[in-house]
This record gives sequence, structure tokens and C-alpha cells, in this order.
Amino acid sequence: MMSVATKLGKNLDLKIMNYALLALQGPEANSVLRSGISPTDIRTFEDLYFMESMLLESLFDLNVPGSDIRLTRCGYTGEDGYEISIPPKIAIPIAEILVQHSSVKPIGLAARDTLRLEAGLCLYGNDISEAINPVEASLSWLIHKQRRLGRQPKFPGFSIISSQLKNQSEVKQKRIGMISQSGPPARHGAKIFDESKKVEIGTVTSGCLSPTLNKNIAMAYLKSDYCQLDQQLFIQIREKFYPYTVTKMPFVPNKYARRPSK
Repeated sequence: MMSVATKLGKNLDLKIMNYALLALQGPEANSVLRSGISPTDIRTFEDLYFMESMLLESLFDLNVPGSDIRLTRCGYTGEDGYEISIPPKIAIPIAEILVQHSSVKPIGLAARDTLRLEAGLCLYGNDISEAINPVEASLSWLIHKQRRLGRQPKFPGFSIISSQLKNQSEVKQKRIGMISQSGPPARHGAKIFDESKKVEIGTVTSGCLSPTLNKNIAMAYLKSDYCQLDQQLFIQIREKFYPYTVTKMPFVPNKYARRPSK
């Protein structure tokens, strides 16, 4: 970033901030966090919706003079929730206050990963990478209309991505969801075959048993000709073939607290 700024003749100061991040997720997140918001901040907090952020003067009466506490209503679970960016000095005390609440339970990476997969959210390094463009990843909605039209400076890969947006036949693979009623869950790297079980047509990037659905779910990349919804295909797991069906994502409807339309 510094080298790019220098080439453009711009000045850039890089400040590395030493902060901790706590994520409070789920249907009770709002009520639990409200109990720790100061009277000064409560009105702004009550008007905070999905992907909106605010600074707090304190949280549960804790703060570090000269350091910000930033609260953002977002998360990586598909549920309503908050990410709390706080100085390390008060991270453990705030975490301890949160888990003392009867509605709050600490969870680990596996639980978080299951939730994000149920929500159809990508994991960088698994489901997306520098080798996969937004059209292939079914993320073209992230490209702003003006950027699609070539607003300067053009983003890296503009010519290829712009062409694929206009002509879907150029897209060789697409990220899709798959679901199965039985058998073991498919894992990263599992191969996908057509109905004949002879032609390899794709690869699983993430998979697990969904506790919410009590079904196996998977995120995968398929050759574009095989991405029709409700199509039955086969995933090879430990030398055996198991039927999976192409389906829409998210697997479980999200529960984001979106700002009401005016």
C-alpha cells in the first residue's frame, strides 16, 4: 500500500493499532450489550443497524483514556450481533462480564465456522482466493455500478471481470451450495461428479453437518454447465459416492438487523 501511494504521489501514514476484537452474536446480543451501554451512548446504540458502527465512551463502565471502543453491528455467523473493538487492557474484563450473563456462552472456531457456512459466507483461503474472481465466486453484487462502467482507476482484473459480467458464457465455474439428507459431510477438497459418477465437474471448498437443518451442507465450485438448482450430483467421500443436490445459499436464512426502509 505504501509503495502504491508513493507511485501515485500521495502521502500515506501507516498506524498499527493494538486492539482486541470480541464478537457477541445471536438473538440475545442486543439486549445483553444494551445493559453495558452508558446513558450518553444509549440513543445512538438503539439506532444502530446492520453494518453500522459507533464509538462508545465506555462499555460496562470500563474504558481506557485516550483509546476508542468501537462497536459495529455485524458478524460472521448470519445472526444479529456485534463486533467490539477494544483496547487489550479491558478485553478480558469485558469478556468475563459478558460470559457471566445467562444468555452468553463462549464458542470456539468450529462452531463459528459451522454458523458462517450455514449463512453461506465465504472463508478466505477456502472458498475465495486471489485465483478466483467475484463473478466465479457469485459475489458480483459487491462490484459497484460505477466500477462496472470503468470508473478510473480501474480495479485489478477489470477487463476479464467486466467481460464475464456481460457474457456469462465466459464464466467457467461458479460457487454454489449443495445439500444432502444422509451420509457423511463433505470436506474441503472432496471431488464432485456428474450423475454418471464418471465425470469430475467440481470441488468442495467447505462442508459440515448443519445442526440447524440436520443435513449435510457444502459450498463448492462447479463447472458452469452443472449449476442448475435442484440438480442431483455426487460427491466422493472416502472412495464412496454420496448424492448431493445443488441448492441456494444461505442454507439458513440470515437474521441481520437491517435498517427499516423509509
